[in-house]
Amino acid sequence: MTVLTRLTAGALAAGVVVTAAAAAALAPTDVPWKLVLVASLWAVPGALIAADRPRNPVGWLVLLAAGMFATAGLATAWLESGHRTAAPWAAWATDRASALIVPATLLVLLLLPDGRLPSRRWRPVVTVVLGAQLALISAWALLRGPAPAPDTELPGWTASLTNPVGVLPSAWTGVVTTLEPWLLTGPLVLAAGAIAHRISRGWGDERRRLTDVLAAAMVFLLCVVVGQWVWPAASGVLDVAGAALLAGSLVSAVLRRHMRRAALVVGHALVYSTLAALAALTTVSVLALLRSSGVDVPPLAVGLVAAVVAVALLPLGDLLRRALRRLRNGPGPDDEELVTLLEGQLLQSRHEMVAAREDERAALRRELHDVLGPTLAGLTMQLGMVAEIVRTEPDTAAERLARLEDASRRALDDVRRLSRGLRPPGLDELGLVGALRDLAERQGVDLVVSAAPVPALPASVEVAAYRIGSEAITNAARHSGAQRVEVSLEQVGTTVVVRVADAGCGTRSTRPGVGTLSMRERATELGGRLTIRDTEGGGTTVEARLPLSTVPT
Repeated sequence: MTVLTRLTAGALAAGVVVTAAAAAALAPTDVPWKLVLVASLWAVPGALIAADRPRNPVGWLVLLAAGMFATAGLATAWLESGHRTAAPWAAWATDRASALIVPATLLVLLLLPDGRLPSRRWRPVVTVVLGAQLALISAWALLRGPAPAPDTELPGWTASLTNPVGVLPSAWTGVVTTLEPWLLTGPLVLAAGAIAHRISRGWGDERRRLTDVLAAAMVFLLCVVVGQWVWPAASGVLDVAGAALLAGSLVSAVLRRHMRRAALVVGHALVYSTLAALAALTTVSVLALLRSSGVDVPPLAVGLVAAVVAVALLPLGDLLRRALRRLRNGPGPDDEELVTLLEGQLLQSRHEMVAAREDERAALRRELHDVLGPTLAGLTMQLGMVAEIVRTEPDTAAERLARLEDASRRALDDVRRLSRGLRPPGLDELGLVGALRDLAERQGVDLVVSAAPVPALPASVEVAAYRIGSEAITNAARHSGAQRVEVSLEQVGTTVVVRVADAGCGTRSTRPGVGTLSMRERATELGGRLTIRDTEGGGTTVEARLPLSTVPT
């Protein structure tokens, strides 16, 4: 089915391009390749969307619009070349049937990007609007009388051509012409409202892609306006450029491929095309006002007026960029505010890290003062007393020495306990993999280790990896019921990945406890992340991604 769909979409696109090329060949004096490029710019994206999302009607509607556009262009070129064969049908296709492009375009804008309306509430409104448009277009296509429209741009000799399918009274022409702007052009506001509705409710990448489509549509309209009113000689190039930008944005929006460079181009195009259009219209207005007042404006003054207008409009560019960024990213801080916010969060994070370090030092000081201090002080005092009685009361001295030996052994255990709290000794003696293997043996778990070559880890990363791995192994031994645990260690880019997997009962039968929270905190404080998920076939996988470079304290 997928291959057939792609072949169908490709064949339709190829037909559109061939039709447009034939039209350009028939009318070589009228920007010969503009028709080919514009039709291709709609046919190719339509084929890409239809082939990748065959159930999304947007691609097929774009192909339909491109096909009708190319057909109308071919019919126009056929008549302009003076061909009389099938001339009534050509005139009918150009001025009457081509009106179907309007509802097709409206549907494309309404269904972006997922092929569905914004909500179910839109369904009756869209149904009524499309029904009215199709009824109007049908009446327009079936009116008796000339095949061309009253305001046609076709050659004058086509006025004598009769509508080949005219069955409705020609007296309806006035009514249809009056309703045309209200039923065909007016509903385009509905499309703008649909896109605005989706943008207001969207977030993340979808919101940015829809904003790019809206911006590209505005650029296309500005290119058409500038080309027709300000720079007619470049209208063909501007039309093609605007259509290319809009077509690319449609593909990105539907196929969910947000291209950063394309978004950058769309943003710059919107800003500079808006500034160019405003500068041109303002300059023309100022010159017209001066000339109407009887002021003779030499060419040098024209350039000076244009330069002054351009400089005056420069601040508007920054406002447009900020507005576009806010529209793309949604409500929230802009770049400067975000930088300030991040700097504040970084400063707060550093304060918290310093406070945590000082709390840890205070706890260590209390341990040394309250536990080791009295023990060592007592040992010192008793050793001084033993020296006096060792000659006179050897039995008492031997008993006290035994007690002092026991006290010193307890003090040594306290020192070892404190040192283990600061850094597991197994890391220095056995390394990370060996320390985890030793822990698994003491837990009675069969450990399988898969460790790829990794560079020497920073002390903080190594300790965090060991603590997370040891907690995961301990949880597997206590709660999962698994007798075999797999541990893998590898470097991925600038992060080290520690993965512990078992084939036990999974996480559904257990609730997250202090150990799970501790693992997450150890990963987060280094700027990494921890994920715990159930694996297929049963079991649990704990994966920690820890950056090799950490924020210094």
